[in-house]
Amino acid sequence: MNARNKKFLSMILAMFLVLQFLPFNTFAADEEVQMSGREAVDYALFSASRENALLLNGSRISIKGDVHTNADFVYQGSELVIDGVCEASGKVSAKNAKALITKEIECAPIIEMSDYTTEIKTIASENAEIFEADQKYHGNSIVFEKSIIANGSIFVNGSKFTTNDYIIATKDISINVAKSEIGFKDGSVICSETGNITFNGSEVNIKGIIYAPKGTVTINSGIFTLKGRLLANKIIFRGSTLNVQSSKEDIDLIYRETDIIFDQIRNEYECNIEHKISFTIVDKFGKPVPNVICSISVTGNATAPSSVTTNSDGRATIIISDSMNESITLTITTKKGLSKSIVLNFVKNQAIINLYIVDNNNLPVSGAQITVLSLDSAADNASKVFYSNEQGIADFSLPEGNYTFKIGKDNYKQVVYEKISLTAGNVYSNTIILQKLLNEIFVQYKTILTNQPVKNRISVKVLYEKNQLRSETQNSTPVELFMMNASGEWLSKGFLFDNGNLSINGDEIKADQVYTNIFDFNETQQGKLRLKIVVYRADGTQISK
Repeated sequence: MNARNKKFLSMILAMFLVLQFLPFNTFAADEEVQMSGREAVDYALFSASRENALLLNGSRISIKGDVHTNADFVYQGSELVIDGVCEASGKVSAKNAKALITKEIECAPIIEMSDYTTEIKTIASENAEIFEADQKYHGNSIVFEKSIIANGSIFVNGSKFTTNDYIIATKDISINVAKSEIGFKDGSVICSETGNITFNGSEVNIKGIIYAPKGTVTINSGIFTLKGRLLANKIIFRGSTLNVQSSKEDIDLIYRETDIIFDQIRNEYECNIEHKISFTIVDKFGKPVPNVICSISVTGNATAPSSVTTNSDGRATIIISDSMNESITLTITTKKGLSKSIVLNFVKNQAIINLYIVDNNNLPVSGAQITVLSLDSAADNASKVFYSNEQGIADFSLPEGNYTFKIGKDNYKQVVYEKISLTAGNVYSNTIILQKLLNEIFVQYKTILTNQPVKNRISVKVLYEKNQLRSETQNSTPVELFMMNASGEWLSKGFLFDNGNLSINGDEIKADQVYTNIFDFNETQQGKLRLKIVVYRADGTQISK
């Protein structure tokens, strides 16, 4: 080997030796940020610092959930159990310990700390005391009845500390208490926006999330139990026992939303017109969630804003339009990852019909049938049938032209619009009132005395057209009254007459007829009487109330 080759080989060996002594986390390259697709709140323990190791020093450490550090993971102690993945952008070190880790990942991608401050403050502000300066609490037994939000630091010093609410400070939070019980009713969040969080005590029990995005969480405790998550720039534990158990419900303490509920979606939308699509975000109790930032995506040629935030009522409205005759998908996604999609059908050169169908008590009528008949021989859709939904709404589109609308439902009087003229691009809206064919029963005396004969008039309005009802015999009418006896059987008390005089009007059935009669009651026992009206129809069926 000549001198030149020897010199080159010596240089290569020297470079190799130097690289071996360089800090491992030096190679966590910036371009790897967020490559994992996860964020801080997805982990039971998350340390964002790239310079400082996640340091755990204790005899027994048990963690249920995943762990991530942007530097090294270092454990010093006797026993370590991680029921999950331990990710380190540097090295994973558990020397001289009995370590049981489900999966170790070294040289993991860097993950930046996420900002959850706005969401945390929104929840805490619903029931909080807000201060514009440092807050100091001293005593043997300290209890927070509400969330505490301080523009400054919070210091708690005593023998026992209890709270089920949030603790938020712009600067440091220091809890120096022998025994702490935090969040064990509904969960709590301890949040320092820019400072550190320190626990000093013999026993600390927390259900919730500890969050210090720009500071250090230092735990000096004999026994520290966290049913939740710890997210900080830097984490240090010095003590005897650390027990962390994360669950999917923890995230609800930051992101409460569990469902996205869209307002009524029409069957079709006219092209080249801006349409409003509204929705409400609710929590697991069905309560609206305000200030939820939502990203919006649409397919096809539709246009919509990229994001929207729910208002104080948990509602948001977006404007969407499309120039093409197509079906598109609209998707709403929250920062929590909650997502919901709907399909919108856009049509060209059509008239949009929006009908709201209610009964005579202004309650929605679902399942009402809308029969549409074209009056133009050249028009498409000579006859079509549509139905109202559970909200009493029927949305559909039709080509420009003239139509007859027939709206009805069994046991309701049909409403007919003989001629409706529709123009392409316009919206035809109307509220249709369907009257029940058998209305409320009217009783002259609703309270009667026992052991005294009483004559009581019973009346009912039956909204049937002529010849739609039937009478089985010459001496009966289509409307009969029944009363339930003590054995639960329905027994007939007789018939109700149109205008109250069968001998004059016979069996003739008139439109919008009121049927009435006077019946004898002579009850011997106190209680309630159950009455039922039965109407016999010409098609052999009957309805009752």
